[in-house]
Amino acid sequence: MGQIRIEELARELEVKSKRILDFLPQLGFTEKKTHSSALDDEIADKVRAHFRALEAVERAAAEKAAAEKAAAERAVTDQAPRERAAELAARQAAAAKPGVSPLAGPSALTGVSPGAARPAPAPELKRVPLRPTEPRPAEVRPAMMTKPGERGNWQGELFARACERLVTGLGFKQIFRRKHGIDMLASTPTGSSPGFLVPPPLPNGTIAFEFTSQFEGAPAQADELRSKIEQLRQRGKYQVNAGVVLCDIRVPEKQFPGANTIVLWDVRDASLLASKIVSARSMRARGGTPIERALSGTATYLWCLETGTGFHKAQAMMYVHEQTGDFSSEDLERLVSEFCKGIESDVFRLGIFPLQVEMSLRTRPFTTPDVEETLDSILQEHSHEDRVVYTSAGVISFFVAPWSFASVTYF
Repeated sequence: MGQIRIEELARELEVKSKRILDFLPQLGFTEKKTHSSALDDEIADKVRAHFRALEAVERAAAEKAAAEKAAAERAVTDQAPRERAAELAARQAAAAKPGVSPLAGPSALTGVSPGAARPAPAPELKRVPLRPTEPRPAEVRPAMMTKPGERGNWQGELFARACERLVTGLGFKQIFRRKHGIDMLASTPTGSSPGFLVPPPLPNGTIAFEFTSQFEGAPAQADELRSKIEQLRQRGKYQVNAGVVLCDIRVPEKQFPGANTIVLWDVRDASLLASKIVSARSMRARGGTPIERALSGTATYLWCLETGTGFHKAQAMMYVHEQTGDFSSEDLERLVSEFCKGIESDVFRLGIFPLQVEMSLRTRPFTTPDVEETLDSILQEHSHEDRVVYTSAGVISFFVAPWSFASVTYF
């Protein structure tokens, strides 16, 4: 189950962290929490539902108050012309009856006593139709992420922040961001840096990133980014090797740019890469050192020895980054064979056999139904009690990743 910090949830809901902290006791929380404490997704959903319901009530009350105020203003503006018209009619009626004073004293309308010189009549007032006062619109709040992308005053901002965390979390070293029309320019991890292997076909070197939550076709976005990269090269200041268009929706396979210099990562790629970051951080939190190796094609695997278990045990995750086609049991058998050879090579080099390895498969493409059924049997075929014993931890396909990457609470 994922978690989210209270301060991040407060920014999402546009409320103070204190309001969330004050609400938590109503959900049964007795322990003291701070703005940096984390909540499980289930509790966070209840908090979201509560504050969004409050927001709806406040918005309805604001709209009702605005409508009542507008109605009162219209009543006042409509009453004034009627009073002026009645005063003028009374004045004209008194002037039409000479010698007869409607009042014993000075006229209540003119302030002139009977027999006194009357002032020049006031010019006749013309009734001008008044434009009705329109009710004030309800307060427009910045829209959060919706399907398929962001709307409103914060369009693209939440997604851009999530992308920046993803890129830096993968070990890319930021050169600049939001300059020269490019969202981010960064260099890939090299040598012994604490990063990850760059998913093929992205080359090593300097990469230009374009983040968009309003994707209108990969070819146009790829051409635009390619033009920006060419301008940077002409300036001679940056030698850009490739570009990545990262978008917040699932893009049809046929829309992939297909060019070696421009790569498209949609929400499925982003979610898969984010899961790699979370797995590595979890391994480090338990005192281990995650190691990533490359397999053939676009696959990699991440593995780490578990410490403090009393015997040799390891966790491993295989990642398949392929963007087109389905992932079948034949592909699985080929990659598992490479994976087992790589694990055994490290095991013998470190001298830690026999070893028990729990392996899970995480794929970006769609997995055919027979993949999960055959994973365990394939691992058993490669298991040897005196060397390495493999067990399956299941298959996770990010082909059905959520629409909004910015709402993913992986990290």
